[in-house]
Amino acid sequence: MTQAPQFTAASIGTRSAHADQLLEMYRRMRRIRRFEERASELYKATEIPGFLHLSIGQEATAVGACRPLGERDGITSTHRGHGHVLAKGLDSASMMAELMGKEAGTNHGRGGSMHIADPRLGIYGANGSVGAGLPIATGVATAAKLRAAGDAAGQTGLSKHALGRARQHVGVAGQAGPSRHVPGPALESVPVPEPSCP
Repeated sequence: MTQAPQFTAASIGTRSAHADQLLEMYRRMRRIRRFEERASELYKATEIPGFLHLSIGQEATAVGACRPLGERDGITSTHRGHGHVLAKGLDSASMMAELMGKEAGTNHGRGGSMHIADPRLGIYGANGSVGAGLPIATGVATAAKLRAAGDAAGQTGLSKHALGRARQHVGVAGQAGPSRHVPGPALESVPVPEPSCP
């Protein structure tokens, strides 16, 4: 027979704090969804010019990815980056103004849906180019390291792996064939697995 869990004052307090965090995450996901639904309505009414790439259905990913980030942490995103930038803390009114091409927008109405950015908040750009976030993130990490603003993203395992994969496909000047490792003083050599092709 399974015993019922025993609750103490400490465990109830922990559960309450955990529940508060989950509730806040849910609120952020709802905020993103409401923003995207409103943007969709305005786009259909031709109030938003150009292209509009919504992130409906990706709210949990954006909130989950941005939840542990601090003020000094930077992000880049894809052409469906509305959720990421809202989850990181971008003001929804100035973002909507940006989508509508207004001067009050985060980029003075010049960036639109695919180029939302606010470096003051650590948001270094959603963009319309596939894979363009990696070189931007590499530059942000290098700048942070040079400013001694904290740990650079390039020191994490996933970043090392991403750089290794990028070099594997692009190759390195002066080498015969694709790179199999990520050499360099800031990044220790990381073996890159052979690509699997179906």
